[in-house]
Amino acid sequence: NIGGINGLLGMFNAYQIFFIFNTSISAIAFVGNLFISQHYGRGNIDLIEKDTYLLLKFVLIIGTIFTILGTVIPEQIMAVFTPGQDAMIKAGGQYLQIFSISFIFTAITMIYYCIMRNVRLEKIVAINSLSCLILVITLNAIFSYGIRMGVKGVALAIVIARALECISAVIIENIKGHVHFHWKDFFALNLPLIKAVSRYLIIIFFAKLLWAVGSISISVVIGQINNQELLFANSLLSQMRTLVITISNTTASAVCVIIGRELGANRLVTAKAHGDEAFRFTFIIGIIEIAILMLTLPIMYGINLDIFKTGERDFRGPL
Repeated sequence: NIGGINGLLGMFNAYQIFFIFNTSISAIAFVGNLFISQHYGRGNIDLIEKDTYLLLKFVLIIGTIFTILGTVIPEQIMAVFTPGQDAMIKAGGQYLQIFSISFIFTAITMIYYCIMRNVRLEKIVAINSLSCLILVITLNAIFSYGIRMGVKGVALAIVIARALECISAVIIENIKGHVHFHWKDFFALNLPLIKAVSRYLIIIFFAKLLWAVGSISISVVIGQINNQELLFANSLLSQMRTLVITISNTTASAVCVIIGRELGANRLVTAKAHGDEAFRFTFIIGIIEIAILMLTLPIMYGINLDIFKTGERDFRGPL
């Protein structure tokens, strides 16, 4: 219902663009955690609002750039990953052209989630995220299997879910949180704050951005080989990599919030104790992630799943 293996691989390739985008705005959100958690620990709500407006400007610029590129030249971007694979490029381009509209919603949502986690609204973030996931699955079933829209239906489902998730996050934060959006404050230019945030943001942003570009470079290299078995194996492994990175980044953000609150409240001893506990905890998380990766591939290879087969071709070998 998504165009066979070409549709599947086209979506995987389009997701590489989202990986770069998501890594970029994650860097901004991480810097936001550094500042907002300490402001909350000090009880300085006014600075939390000012930080929010600045962070939103940064992510909206990045989101707009990626959205324009994805909607205007989607097939040209897809051709970088799989030159000569016209069916795959077309499917990936159709998916990316619609999917990229969700980037701006994702960017805004990530900053608002950053705020909500820092002001003790973590449960609401979890519920909102879970609701978005359920909505994506439901809409995918309707668009892909009911209306049979193919890759366009998958992309449209994500755009709708992300838009509603973004709107609900903004409304909830305005009602229950500490940031009440005002256009006048949003367009205000706070040069001292820009200088203070940029000191950390530039380093972290480009470090993460270059790492993301380096991570997907292997996908570009494999794409030149024009071997669907290798492309499929690499695409699936890329999704597993994304899962591990998501777990790691979520853990790091949580630790940053906890320690930042203590530093903001000038409880240095408690912050150090939390840091020691976090080190042990993240070490255990890392071991669990390695175990999951090592166990998943043999299980996938051993199970006779139709997704790994197309006609006489079995895609489990390269995997």
